[in-house]
Amino acid sequence: LPQDKLMEISVAKAREMAAKGKFAVAAIKRAVRVAEDVDLASGLLLESGSFGLAFSHPDAKEGFSAFLEKRKPKFA
Repeated sequence: LPQDKLMEISVAKAREMAAKGKFAVAAIKRAVRVAEDVDLASGLLLESGSFGLAFSHPDAKEGFSAFLEKRKPKFA
């Protein structure tokens, strides 16, 4: 990134992530941290398990509803 745009782009990305469901973001961060220390098969297993948990979380229903209703989601 150009040095003069670093803060602007970083803040925009942080706001974008903050608007997502906290449960899903936490699962993604956990998977990325763990992936550094495990083999591919273990990382993929963690990823699929995390997806299943996130998909069953109430935020998933809210996300789908908001999409269908063409509105911004209101995550817990």
